[in-house]
Amino acid sequence: MLHNITILLYFSFSIGILSAQTEIGNAAFYADKFDGRRTASGAIFKQNKLTAAHRTLAFGSKVRVTNLDNNKTVDVIINDRGPFVKDRIIDVSKSAAYKLDFIKEGVAKVKVEVLDISKGVKFKNDTQITNKQVLVNPNKQNLTIAENTANKAFDLEYYEVATKRVLPAGFGIQIASYKEVINLIKRCEDIKNETNKNILVKIGENKGQKVYRIIVGPFSTREYANIVHEKLKHQYTGSFVITF
Repeated sequence: MLHNITILLYFSFSIGILSAQTEIGNAAFYADKFDGRRTASGAIFKQNKLTAAHRTLAFGSKVRVTNLDNNKTVDVIINDRGPFVKDRIIDVSKSAAYKLDFIKEGVAKVKVEVLDISKGVKFKNDTQITNKQVLVNPNKQNLTIAENTANKAFDLEYYEVATKRVLPAGFGIQIASYKEVINLIKRCEDIKNETNKNILVKIGENKGQKVYRIIVGPFSTREYANIVHEKLKHQYTGSFVITF
C-alpha cells in the first residue's frame, strides 16, 4: 500500500570548532538546482567554481578543505552562508567535491584550514561586503543581513514521497550510498529525473552505521542491466550492477 508522506527538512545550527583557524567536521556539496542562483554574498553560484558556504568566515576568505578519509585537498573561496544542517561545517561546490572525491558518499569528514581571511570583498554585481555584516552568531535571535539572504537561498523544502516496501528480483544498478536522509531525498529526486528510471532505496549497515543505497531498477535480465549501466557509468562514477 502506498503512503503519501510530506517531509519537512528542518535546518538547525551545529558547529565543532577545533581552533580559530581550523575546524573538523562534516562537509556536503550543493545540489545542482542551486547552480545559477545568487548566494548570500551576492555572487552567482556556479558548480564548476571552487567555492563554499561557511557560517562565520568573511566572504572572500580562502580555506583549504581536506578529506580526512583520503587526504585529498582543495582550496575554495567562501561566498555563501551555511550549511544550515546539523553536524556540517561547510558546503562546497560539486567541482570541489569531485576534487575531494566524496561525490558517491555525499558527505565527508573534513578539516577546514583558513589560508586567508578577507577584510571585505566586492563580488561582481554586488555591493561591498564587510566583516561587520557577515559575522554570524548561530544563537542570536535577530538575523544579520547575510543570514536573512542565506535563508532565502536555502528555503525549507517539502517532498511528497510515495513509499512501498518491496522484494525486488533480478538486477539493479547501485548509484550511490548516503548516511544522511537529507542527501538521500535530494539525490533520489535528481537521479530519477536524470535517468527516467525507477528508483529503489536499500537500507543497510556499514560499520554499525545505517546506510541508504540508491539503486536504479529492477531489471529482469543482467544483459539489460549492463546495457543501461553502459549509458550511466560515465555520469555516475563508481556505479555497478547488483543482483537482488
